[in-house]
Amino acid sequence: MNTRIPASSILKQPSIAKASVPSNEQETQAQKDKRNLDIALRHAHKIQNQKDAEAKILDHITTLIDIPSSAEFTPQEALKFLTLVVLFQPSDFDSLIEERHVDGKCGYALCSKAPRRESLMLKLTPGASNWCSEACARKGLYVKAQLSSVPAWERSANYKPEVQLHQDDQKVLEEFLRSPEATAVRRANRAVRVDAWRKEVESQSQLEKLAAERGENVHSFRPGQILADGIIEKTVSSTRARPPGFDGELDAAFDAIEGYQPRRKDIKSDEGDSGDDE
Repeated sequence: MNTRIPASSILKQPSIAKASVPSNEQETQAQKDKRNLDIALRHAHKIQNQKDAEAKILDHITTLIDIPSSAEFTPQEALKFLTLVVLFQPSDFDSLIEERHVDGKCGYALCSKAPRRESLMLKLTPGASNWCSEACARKGLYVKAQLSSVPAWERSANYKPEVQLHQDDQKVLEEFLRSPEATAVRRANRAVRVDAWRKEVESQSQLEKLAAERGENVHSFRPGQILADGIIEKTVSSTRARPPGFDGELDAAFDAIEGYQPRRKDIKSDEGDSGDDE
């Protein structure tokens, strides 16, 4: 009769995890958290755009303090002045006037003269000491009146106010814009913009391809961060685990001590030997 007990596996059998169905309360909380996250991200983007715009305006003010480089402004400097003040509000233009006054220059950015100073013989009205003459005051205030009161970070991307110089200086600028030199500059600038646009399109297309390979959406919060493609998956074996086996019978090694089989004498043979001696 075979009394051998079949061996059972000592390995833990894998349990089939049941998919937990979220409750209504959990779904409501998840929707609330997502809405709060969207609001927080929107405010964070707004604050960051405001900081970037303020930093850019400060750089523009610093640049406009150092022009003109000579006694008379050049058409290139006039174009730079009009390009940089587009982002300004009237308050930013006042800051430019104040900074130029501290630096000992006329408040009009295209004038290299020093501002007027009040003396015993000359009494100035408030604000008149920022300009070298009434003509520069009119030119500067003419540009200031064309600036938008909407902050730069709240304007749409397509909104660009048209700012022109006073008619006394606009003639010089228009003559330069009709010259062959200005045409060559515009063509060069257009080529630079087209090249930058092409690079941006190629970069966006590359991001979309990489995101598609990862199964992600390119329009994420941080699309510029690309994960390194260095993931090595573990090789899964299709064979099932088998319980350890025995080379001999199960009863043959039941009294082994840490793998050592002790030698024992037969009790019956010992008792028989003692009876014969008697």
